[in-house]
Parts: sequence; structure tokens; C-alpha cells
Amino acid sequence: MTVSDDPKTCYVAFNYEEFANQVFGVAISDENTASLNLGILNDGIRKLVANAGLPLSMRQSFGFPVSNLGDAYKTIRFTIGIEEEDLLRQYVALITLVNVKLSEVAAPTELADPGKRKLFIEGLTGSVADLTRIGKELQEALDK
Repeated sequence: MTVSDDPKTCYVAFNYEEFANQVFGVAISDENTASLNLGILNDGIRKLVANAGLPLSMRQSFGFPVSNLGDAYKTIRFTIGIEEEDLLRQYVALITLVNVKLSEVAAPTELADPGKRKLFIEGLTGSVADLTRIGKELQEALDK
């Protein structure tokens, strides 16, 4: 997580730079980190949002009644809207599931290859078809 130094903002940024260092090693670059970030967002989080049927906006602006999620170069920015707490908790569970699954990667260097990374991320989201399954998958991952 990246902490904002602006007390007036209403977003959380997920910073994958430390994980990218494990993935790319000496080949780390801003471009590689941004590519990893975009893969996690598009192939993981957005796919789960669609599978779960959540009304999450994917715009890069904020100030709307529904939270939005967007690519912010080397981070993923989650801007919190004014929806009910239950819906916000569902977003948090979904994003947490993707991050927990990524933390379980035995050999992060294998994710340096974009094709392997896409297959891995699609694999971790492929069996999750609805919110009930997201909750079960997350609980199983957290119980390990």
C-alpha cells in the first residue's frame, strides 16, 4: 500500500514495486513494474469484478457515487465512493484475494514473462464466478 501525503484524498494505492523486484530482479524497470501492475489490474482484479457483477467504475477520475479502480502507472488506485459499507467490503475482499494469491507465488521470477504472468493471474481468478466463491477462496487463503 502506498500512503498518500495529501490528507484531502479519498483513495488507496496498491504499490507492487517490492513484488516487482522479486519478479524481475536485476531486470527491474519502471516499464516492467507498470506492465506487472496492469496485468494484475486487467487480468485479475477487473476479471473478478466482472465475475462478481459488482458495479465498480473503471474510470480514472473520482468524486462519483461508486468507487473506481484505475491504473496509475506503477500503482493501482482505488478511489472510495459513497456506496454502502457492504459493497465496499466486497471490493476489499476481491482485491485482497488477488493480493493474497500473488503473495503465494513460489517463484515470482516466473511472472517476469508476460505470457506466463497472464496465465497465472487468469488461473487464480478463473474458478471464481461469484461473490460467494470470492469469500470462500479468500477465507481458504487466509486460513493457510
